[in-house]
Amino acid sequence: PVAINGYDDFFRIASKEFNAILNSTISSIDFAKSIAVINDEKRKYDVIVSTAPPDIVMDGVYGELPFIGREFHKFVLPVQFAFPENVYFLYYTGPEKFTRLVEYKKFTRQKYEESTTIVGIEIPVIDGAKHYPLPFKSEIAKAQKYFDDMPDGVFSIGRSGTYLYGYDIDDCIESALDVGKQLRG
Repeated sequence: PVAINGYDDFFRIASKEFNAILNSTISSIDFAKSIAVINDEKRKYDVIVSTAPPDIVMDGVYGELPFIGREFHKFVLPVQFAFPENVYFLYYTGPEKFTRLVEYKKFTRQKYEESTTIVGIEIPVIDGAKHYPLPFKSEIAKAQKYFDDMPDGVFSIGRSGTYLYGYDIDDCIESALDVGKQLRG
């Protein structure tokens, strides 16, 4: 994003044509009657577009899908750029406790004081946070069972919603646009 408020304007435009219910809690869904209990109120729905993990949407009938969290540490360095040209991420697969380093200034293309840059270190943690699905074949197969059972009119998007480890923001936006096309089409 180049706007100071990130992707907010994009999402406002994308949701102009429908009544989106955001920042809410869905405590139950009756798929047969198209009724969801949202913030303790029964509401009829036409479609559900969810970014929640599929096991939560489908009431965990096949068991919980595991995720791993991330601990983020950021460092301001007194250089214009820390990584080589065109390098935003450095991945590590050895005995290090961290998985990657990110140079945010290059990754986000944001402009700020040229004599500094920010590098972040990502450390995997088992802390209950659902940042990344575990990319194990058995868990991917379990997630697929949930997707196979989702009725028409229920769309699962985003990294958590698709249970795809390698799903980045560009993939999330693309899948949201695809769902929009399906709903209009």
